[in-house]
Amino acid sequence: GRLLACPYYKWKPLTHRSCQNKVLKEINRLKAHLWRCHEIPAHCPICFDQFQNEQDRDAHLRARTCNLKDRPDWDSITPEQKSKIKKRADPRKTRVEHWFDIFRILFPGHPVPCSPFVDILLSNELSSLRNFIARSWRPIFDARVEQLLPESLRAHSEAVQEFSHAVFEDTIATLM
Repeated sequence: GRLLACPYYKWKPLTHRSCQNKVLKEINRLKAHLWRCHEIPAHCPICFDQFQNEQDRDAHLRARTCNLKDRPDWDSITPEQKSKIKKRADPRKTRVEHWFDIFRILFPGHPVPCSPFVDILLSNELSSLRNFIARSWRPIFDARVEQLLPESLRAHSEAVQEFSHAVFEDTIATLM
């Protein structure tokens, strides 16, 4: 059968290009990949610093040295999403239907891709272009934003860049 794509790769191919060539034939393999590669890392619920393991996080919490910060927008599976995905799947559904269910849980409100499969027909040239863009676009883009940003928006340049990055990645994902 055809290989299933990682939903994160289908959602943001530039950000998650390392998932492009994963061998995911069945839904259980897909779920194992999601837990291994896309779960929210061990982190402090106060300052959101990330840790290698829960013991390091717990030691950090006991030290009580951090300051309250806003939760970052991680491209990771929340515990609630994991719980929904782990529920026993309806055996009457195909693996394609299961894949689309998982995509909708992970990215509610986001347009669903046409296909859950890895696009093996992606030409070498297009793949090279995608890799070049993924490696190179941020510094080029940021330099242009800095150069062209009106003075009235300079105080908000970080927010403008974050928004612009999100729009650019979404546009590239749609086009490619």
